[in-house]
This record gives sequence, C-alpha cells and structure tokens, in this order.
Amino acid sequence: SQTIRFPFGAAIVPFDCMPLESGRHLPSGSITISRLRAGLPAGWRAGDKTGTGANGAANDVAIAFPPGRPPILIACYLSAPAATPAQRNAAHAN
Repeated sequence: SQTIRFPFGAAIVPFDCMPLESGRHLPSGSITISRLRAGLPAGWRAGDKTGTGANGAANDVAIAFPPGRPPILIACYLSAPAATPAQRNAAHAN
C-alpha cells in the first residue's frame, strides 16, 4: 500500500483508505472544474472541495495526483469583492 507523507507532520495516510485515490470518487461539478482543476496539467487527477462566501470569498482545497509523482495538497483562498464569479474562478485556475 502506498502512503502519503505530509511535510508538516507525521501523518501517514494509506491510499487504500482514501476514497479520493479511486477515480470513481473524484468530484467533477461545474464549479469544481472551473477553479483549481482548470489550471492543472493534462493527465492529472484531482479531488477538491470548493467554497463561496460573503464579500467575494472563493476557496478551493484539493489533492492533485500528477502521473508518476506523489500527490500534491493545494489550498487557495481568495477574497475579491469587486471581481465577478468568473474572474474569481479564473484566479484559482492561474
């Protein structure tokens, strides 16, 4: 069983215990694919959770699975009250 070793602590998570490791369980909603996932290279898989709040808040946390490399954890938090939702989503993708 493969494991993910997090640089910020001693946690080790077996892949066989992670529902995100199976492509069947990776969410793919319209908001999800227009934020962090939109900026990932072709061939990468990812699982993420988006959030939107007051005052232009748009957030996304993800685990990305690049081919042949260990997974990458990503967290992106944005507060842009003057931006449109499409502009906030584009900022996550960049």
